Amino acid sequence: MVKYENEIAQYLRSTNNHVRYRVTPIFTNTDLVPYVIHLQAKSIEDKQINFNVLIPNIQTGITIDYSTGEATKE
Repeated sequence: MVKYENEIAQYLRSTNNHVRYRVTPIFTNTDLVPYVIHLQAKSIEDKQINFNVLIPNIQTGITIDYSTGEATKE
């Protein structure tokens, strides 16, 4: 996710243009922690920024229990 956030930040600093940006967490059933983040962004004045991505909520070496929010080292 940092890759996309940095791309947007750099674009905003260098152009002073606007970006429409939406982040939606996606849950299953009664989970407390989202298993995926839906990230969308589009620059308003031009077409330099335009993405629509699903980012899995995972981390190497960590097991996440999405129903409780507990994370443990593998």
